[in-house]
Amino acid sequence: GGRKTILQGDLPLIAESARLMLEQLRAVYEMLQAKEDAGKLRRAILAAEEAEARTKEAGAKTSIRQDIADHVQLLEGLEAHELLKTAVESKLIPRIKAALDNALALGLEGELVAQAQEMIGRVDGASVAGAFQGWQRGGRRGGRSWLNNPQFKITCTAEVPTTLTVVLSEASSNVAPLGVFALDAAINETVAIEGVKQLLPNSKSLGGSEYDESMSEITLEGVLPEMFPVYLVPSCFNTEAEGGFTVTVMSQTHGVNFECVPVVRLEDEMEGVMADTSAGDAHKLLAIRELIAKTELLGLQNKVTDSARKFWASLEGERGLIKLIQQVESQREFTEEHEDPLIIGKLSAAIANVKQTSQKDGGAEAQDFAGNVTKATRLLQQLEAEAAMREAAATRALEALEYAIGSGRDV
Repeated sequence: GGRKTILQGDLPLIAESARLMLEQLRAVYEMLQAKEDAGKLRRAILAAEEAEARTKEAGAKTSIRQDIADHVQLLEGLEAHELLKTAVESKLIPRIKAALDNALALGLEGELVAQAQEMIGRVDGASVAGAFQGWQRGGRRGGRSWLNNPQFKITCTAEVPTTLTVVLSEASSNVAPLGVFALDAAINETVAIEGVKQLLPNSKSLGGSEYDESMSEITLEGVLPEMFPVYLVPSCFNTEAEGGFTVTVMSQTHGVNFECVPVVRLEDEMEGVMADTSAGDAHKLLAIRELIAKTELLGLQNKVTDSARKFWASLEGERGLIKLIQQVESQREFTEEHEDPLIIGKLSAAIANVKQTSQKDGGAEAQDFAGNVTKATRLLQQLEAEAAMREAAATRALEALEYAIGSGRDV
């Protein structure tokens, strides 16, 4: 065939074909030589792909496409092995799990894969789904409604390295781009809001991420305390964004308890306390006072908080009136005349205050309240009558004294 081509004067074409074939053979040789080194193999594959492209352009029929495909598969295996090795050395469970899944998908086997599988087997993991939606779009850390964000409570049976990961759902595309998404972990015995330093300085924060518009996954790594609850609060900077997410806890112990904490707004909690008919006034007074303190801390003010303040003033006023009634009744016989105006003034002011602040408009509580006001009013009337009698007696005595002095008697 070559002799025929030469006779036809195509010697340059034969030479070019031979050169291209030689270039391909060299590319295959380079790939074979670099099969243990991922970096060199990647460069060799790129060179082989260029040689294959030039061969096609020249119209030659030789091909090394299968050799390239085989070495690409080899490269993927090398890179997966290196990735798994790095993940195992880091001892970070989410990284190990992701790298192991990739390695198994490529069919990798061996000692490193077995080691990774053993490490994953020693880990206790749990996942809970959550969402930013409705009023639970609490917004950025430190904001007035931050406590409305979803909250999760975690407890461990031992102090061990633990990884907390929050991943936005794929469907939550309207969260991530706007997103500025963050995660906080805090210790507190009551509720998660009190575990963030920006809100209450005396609390202990275990850490948190910065807000990042491009972030769709956040991981916090650390050691969680033994048998002490940690509250996890994912938040989105934009309070208008909605979307779902998954929270995953991975710990090197089979003793992780992970649950979603029902989030109750302060306003809802206030309304619940005010509507509770089973609790006594003393309990209500304390509960409402604590809730009011929290709303003041956060700067919340609306119809519910205003109503709670009035409710607290009503309870405080009535309790003050009852206490004053008891005090007056127990000390009446020891009361000096000059104390009459002071006691009468206090009782009168207390009655006026409870009438003005009372929010009881029906039921047994309203009857008790009316009874206390009636009792206080009668006591006030008695005190005023007694004070008037003493004042009249004093006036008569003074007139008698003046008469005696004027008549020159020995007085």
